Amino acid sequence: MGIRPYVDDDLIAGRLVAPFATTVSKGKRWYLVYRQARADEPAFSAFRDWMIEQAGAR
Repeated sequence: MGIRPYVDDDLIAGRLVAPFATTVSKGKRWYLVYRQARADEPAFSAFRDWMIEQAGAR
């Protein structure tokens, strides 16, 4: 199993083989994972808020 953009070159070169023609979409979900201890750091808070704002704009 692999994410197509990451394995396409290897599939084309024959280093990997897709045993089935079926593919499964992984969806369009993104997660921001961070340590709770960093949640209140000003630089991180600004970055997190910006990421959330950008995600809402799409």
